[in-house]
Amino acid sequence: ASSQAFPAAGFLGIHIYFLLLAPCTAMSHASTQPSLKELVDNFYPGGCYGIEWQLSDGMLTQKEHYNPQWRIDAIRAKGLTSLYTERSQGYFFDVGQGLVGKAFATQEPIFVPDLQALNTESVMDAMQSGNSTEFLRASLAKEFDLHSAIFLPVPTGVLEVGSVAFMTTLPPFFSQYAGTSTPPVADTLPAQPTLRASTVPPPAFLQKLVEELSSAGCYGIEWRDHGGILTYRSHFNPQWRIDGLRQEGLDAAFTTESMSFTFEKGEGLVGSAFANQSVLFTRDVQEVTPDDVKVSMQSGNGAAFLRADVARKFGIHSMLLLPSAHGVLEVGSVKTFDDLQAFLSERAAEAVSGKTAAADILSVLEALAC
Repeated sequence: ASSQAFPAAGFLGIHIYFLLLAPCTAMSHASTQPSLKELVDNFYPGGCYGIEWQLSDGMLTQKEHYNPQWRIDAIRAKGLTSLYTERSQGYFFDVGQGLVGKAFATQEPIFVPDLQALNTESVMDAMQSGNSTEFLRASLAKEFDLHSAIFLPVPTGVLEVGSVAFMTTLPPFFSQYAGTSTPPVADTLPAQPTLRASTVPPPAFLQKLVEELSSAGCYGIEWRDHGGILTYRSHFNPQWRIDGLRQEGLDAAFTTESMSFTFEKGEGLVGSAFANQSVLFTRDVQEVTPDDVKVSMQSGNGAAFLRADVARKFGIHSMLLLPSAHGVLEVGSVKTFDDLQAFLSERAAEAVSGKTAAADILSVLEALAC
């Protein structure tokens, strides 16, 4: 069997690929149609959702959807109250409308390298018919940080599969949909990377801070004082965070890339929290300025966040630093919180209410963790 693919006219450097397949490659029987779980699990790296759209009364509406558990946990940690698949239930498409409708109308799979890049929601279609193909959920894709996706027509509708990663190759599972202008098919599905483990087991209290005492913590780091230099000692990542990073094909995390950093007393946020023995909460470390730190710590000194680029790479926003006589405990989140009370869990926020001294706040939180 042979196949051909014609790229749509590029918009902002992005192409939508319409894959013209030989009839024998089409999913023509329900018995040969892969499940949403199979499609998502094999859409690597980053496969995070699947939707089956079903033709009913001339409209394509959502029949069912699938999200792996790591994705559900990650969305919950971001403070979002619903999933992309659930939000998509309010959409429906005429045959030929949007990417879903176009895939069904042409009975040709469509691969999109980056859903977010289609911010005008329109590119000229590959068939040069004068129509446009729109992705009508671009704002949703941005909200849920989705990128590559593929739309596969079946006799009864369309199967949509998406990823949080930028895919440069098609996974081997999807080889039957490849064309001359699509990303090349990977020879094999790459093995999931292994994240570097903590140097020593992290304190049980650090794990409790991340998983129970914060609203949406996604990591914790233990910094220890060695003669006025704060160095990394241990870290903790919840399992959902580890699974998510692996699914994205990443072999590092914010915690592991922080291992090589050291801070003199008073240097950076970690060093400043330790030098002042003040609890430091930062709303968004990707945007923090020295003046923000000065106001937060109610001191005359400002400090810069020296890992801003690493925070951007791994989507870290709010951060809490708890100093003690021996060092600093750091907890961060992929969500942005306005203040410390919102960052903490409800019972932790209630327990520390009215307290300002670092020793008092630390003592109260340690008691809750017991």
